[in-house]
Amino acid sequence: MLSLITVTVLTGFFGNYNFTEHHTPGIYENTVVDLNGRWKVHNKNNSINIDCDVPGQIYTDLMSVGILDDPYFGFNDVNYKWVAMDDWTYSRTFTMETVRPEGYLLVAEGLDTAAKVIVNSELVLEADNMFRTWEIALPATLLKTGTNTIEVAFQSAVTYALHQNNTYPQATPHDGIPPACRPEQWHGECHANFIRKEQCSFSWDWGPSFPTQGIFMPIRIVDHNSEKVTHDVKNIKFIAVPKEEKKATHDNEDWQLTIDVEVRKRTTVDDVNKIELLTELVSHKADPVETIHSNTATFVVLPEQDRAHTRTYRAIIPVVNVKRWWPNGHGKQNLYKLKISNNEVQVGFRTSRIVQDPVPGQVGATFYFEINGKPIFMKGANWIPSDSFESRLDRAHLEGLFDSYLDANFNTLRVWGGGVYMKKPFYDLADEYGFMIWQEFMFACAMYPTDAAYLSTVKEEVKDQINRLQHHVSIVGWSGNNENEAALVYGWYGSTFNDYYISDYSKLYFTTILDTVKLLDPSRPSVASSPSNGDETEDDPVRYNVWYNYTNGDVHHYDYDSDCWDLSTYPTPRFSSEYGIQSFSSYELLTTVTTESDRFYTSDWMNHRQHLHLVEHLGGGNNAMKIQAEKHFKWPNSFTDQLLMTQIQQAVCIKHQTELYLRGRDPTKSYTMGALYWQGNDIWPTVSWTSIEYGGTWKMLHYYVKRMFTDVLVSMWLEEVSGFTRFGVSLVSDTEHSGDERVEVTYHLWSLDSTTVLATWHQHNLHLPSNTAYEISAGDVSEILDRGNGKCTNPANCFVLYTATNHTSGEVLSRNWNLLGSPKNATALRDPAMLIVGIDLLPDNKVEIQLRAVYPALFTWLSNVIGDQGEPPSAGHFS
Repeated sequence: MLSLITVTVLTGFFGNYNFTEHHTPGIYENTVVDLNGRWKVHNKNNSINIDCDVPGQIYTDLMSVGILDDPYFGFNDVNYKWVAMDDWTYSRTFTMETVRPEGYLLVAEGLDTAAKVIVNSELVLEADNMFRTWEIALPATLLKTGTNTIEVAFQSAVTYALHQNNTYPQATPHDGIPPACRPEQWHGECHANFIRKEQCSFSWDWGPSFPTQGIFMPIRIVDHNSEKVTHDVKNIKFIAVPKEEKKATHDNEDWQLTIDVEVRKRTTVDDVNKIELLTELVSHKADPVETIHSNTATFVVLPEQDRAHTRTYRAIIPVVNVKRWWPNGHGKQNLYKLKISNNEVQVGFRTSRIVQDPVPGQVGATFYFEINGKPIFMKGANWIPSDSFESRLDRAHLEGLFDSYLDANFNTLRVWGGGVYMKKPFYDLADEYGFMIWQEFMFACAMYPTDAAYLSTVKEEVKDQINRLQHHVSIVGWSGNNENEAALVYGWYGSTFNDYYISDYSKLYFTTILDTVKLLDPSRPSVASSPSNGDETEDDPVRYNVWYNYTNGDVHHYDYDSDCWDLSTYPTPRFSSEYGIQSFSSYELLTTVTTESDRFYTSDWMNHRQHLHLVEHLGGGNNAMKIQAEKHFKWPNSFTDQLLMTQIQQAVCIKHQTELYLRGRDPTKSYTMGALYWQGNDIWPTVSWTSIEYGGTWKMLHYYVKRMFTDVLVSMWLEEVSGFTRFGVSLVSDTEHSGDERVEVTYHLWSLDSTTVLATWHQHNLHLPSNTAYEISAGDVSEILDRGNGKCTNPANCFVLYTATNHTSGEVLSRNWNLLGSPKNATALRDPAMLIVGIDLLPDNKVEIQLRAVYPALFTWLSNVIGDQGEPPSAGHFS
């Protein structure tokens, strides 16, 4: 019997790598000189002097004139180290039509990183932080009518960090602040923790070292005394509280708004304690647009939030008949525009808290996010920088990834603390797609300085980022760092229970960061670190077992030694915020960054691109993947098949672990309420933990994620118990049901050499609960094998396909499958004789492809339907 499969190819591309920040209309009406556009840049000895574009970064500038080829090709991450070791100076002229006696402000939204800003030969700023918005007074005496000059002179981030380490003013238990350097396998640089810059730009275990320099965000001169804008509103913060504490609904409700506006101080008038501002709230992305509120409000000064060039004012405003914002899968993403003076922001109405209550009958406490009073199981991945050169990412690139996350039923992204705070379009899209953002501050896997200058710039960084991001409804929580509490407790860098580092940790994360967060944004929960022990960490920041404490807080878990099909090797935590296993990018993508001689599994290039340093006892990361695959598969001979095998093994391993967590929301099990795998995107073509490779093509894992993260999941598992193989089946519901919903689960037993189903059986009239999981079947696996009429004597020869359907409508709610043994032990494998028998072009940039197979073909998916060898594969995916 021939089987026919039809798949739809969605071929949407990501767009060009040219980023233009999307600013709010009218927000820059006080701009006098737009300094974006053409500049010149030269190196220290002036041997390179070229035209360039701002915003930009030095690597992209050198690429644009042909001095550099693709930095991702071959060994260029090492070959181009000279770029990062040099100092680069950007310069241009600008024209002032007139010069007001009150002066102006130079606003630089992003300087990367250590830089001196010189206007008309006078030093006006020494910048030391990539994550700050710099506003510098330009007095009238400095400027002149007509032609003026500006220079931004950057120092090498590598040499700056080394200097900061060598001149650190505090005595430490080590020579500087650990870790001093990256592991050798990362091919990176040293002392990244001494510079407030994207930490992974000095390299990471999935990314290259490109510690770039440049003006990577817009820069301009503004007239903060302009008559055009009575009050120049720089930022808007927004806290909304429902007037009545009641069960959350989707209906119109009355809320109380606390609105803080950060207003640029005027030179010509004394600071005032009250200001009057027209405040409007209108529906966003609604037809027709509805005005919810429009009135002049009195804003009162908050002196404790005064900054060098701004004052913050607050008004409390009641609004009626607004609709709540809900995460994807739980309701609509109702959004509004809040307009005040010359600024407007996208906002939404929702509540957020982390619930940490005792678990009945168990040790420890829950750890989950409650949105609008509803417990939400977080389903998604961790987000890393999507390119080494942030200035070349555009909104279309983000939309391509977000569409892939939406297709895979995500509701959450954790923005990891070793990268960057993302630009405005990222958070706008998260608001619109319904993706909850767990936002970390940019500290990861290190101890950090705590001298006065460092803490001062960090505090200003936190203020800038909260004031910029706080209004985004998608951000549901803050975290102080990634894994630094675990590093402290477990002594990754010799810090175990060292009083010096304990004091530093509390000083940086509790006193400097979290205290500032609580002052500026009491509307969201925050934790000091991920992973942590939740509330227990607040009581004791170095409480033991932060990494392996499954009964409190969240957990990160990686295990490269154990059999990843063995469920007993996995933790059963309250919340799993990181877990994963590696695979290589597709052959089609790797051809774009390699030569023919690089394309074998043990080549120098393959080993160079593999940065994982924790598995040297297994012969390195690439061999560790091979060893893991060989536990259940026969390792193939061809290079292309070997790459595919790493993706197969990754997909199956993450299926086992993720479904364990999804089933774990069952209150009788681990009460797990989050599964955020590592990672959801890549920074370059490489070997990594991602489910979507650089450029947007889905790995096999992402197709598995799409099926696991459905609203309803039926999930089977196998485990060894007292020498016998036991099976279980759970029904998982991640949605709200009205009334008594019923489902039917149908099982089909197949053998690898059969052309028809061996056996079919059903479970009828099963109750489908709301937002929980429960076990619907269990027994010895022999009960399943015996149904095969002798074809399944060897369990590896058989597998089960099963579906959950709505009992009334017949709608398929979940499709899943499980092998009953390791394929390497199978004796019934046959050549499936697979053919593509039809290709049809469809509307909306889609292609329909029909496949035919005589025998079951395990792990089948299509790749590179569009694109020749040496060209990037299509960024599309299959249905």
